[in-house]
Amino acid sequence: AARVGSPPDMFNSSGQDWGLAPLSPKALAERDYRPLGESFDALTRHAGAVRIDHVMGLARLWWIAEGHKSAEGGYVRYPLGKMLDTIAEASNRNDCLVIGEDLGTVPPGFRATLSDANLLSYRVLYFERRDVEFLPTSSYPELSLACVSTHDLPSLKGWWLGTDLDLRAETGRQNAKRTEEQREERKRDRRMLIGALKEAGVLPEEYDRVASGEDALPVTLSQDIADAVHRFLARAPSLLVTVQIEDMTGSERQPNLPGTTDEYPNWRIRSAVKLEDLAEDGGFQSIARAMRDERPETV
Repeated sequence: AARVGSPPDMFNSSGQDWGLAPLSPKALAERDYRPLGESFDALTRHAGAVRIDHVMGLARLWWIAEGHKSAEGGYVRYPLGKMLDTIAEASNRNDCLVIGEDLGTVPPGFRATLSDANLLSYRVLYFERRDVEFLPTSSYPELSLACVSTHDLPSLKGWWLGTDLDLRAETGRQNAKRTEEQREERKRDRRMLIGALKEAGVLPEEYDRVASGEDALPVTLSQDIADAVHRFLARAPSLLVTVQIEDMTGSERQPNLPGTTDEYPNWRIRSAVKLEDLAEDGGFQSIARAMRDERPETV
């Protein structure tokens, strides 16, 4: 018996164990991939778009043998071409977009393969950087979904405040030394982000001295900066740009903390603003306005 998970990485030094049974690549081939095709046909039949979590699993999955820890697992390969062809048939038949969540440990050339198959990839603002700068969002590919964050990552406010770093330390997922190193890295990241917003022309003039380094970075995330981040993102040529409710309401808590069970209230965090009050919430209105201004044809 085996379970599926993920190997150790920068966010989970022990790896992850998802407790799910993997499909056998041998059994799939023997059945001409019908189980996969039937699943995706049912999935895409009533949706305009679907998202494949951990889409790298179409090429390889991290198997964990019974009685072993995630770090002791290994990759089992799947025939990516056959898997993509099967999904494409269901997508075309039901006129449904397919988005692949290609974050984490991504095999070389994998994103290019997704693009060749017309499957949308992810572009998460936090990760789209080169050396000491954030990439301009104009560099994002058209066949992508652009976002500031995801349910598994800190909200924009949480990222700015370093709440995610505190969480990783509190839940024993990294030691104090690494946490302190990441705090210093996050300070540089915030400065880099302000510079990118200034370069893109979306940052209000009152932050010019902050962008130049003459003034200190704000301790808290202002609405002006939150709006500027979303304007920056909205200018991407990506077919889809999404906004998280946590960012629109100014929450610093992320919905899910990967690698935890009882240590964190995954998927049980109440919204900072009641549903019936959303339309009147100032932060919600401000980011909605920014998105409407930048992408009027899609909002």
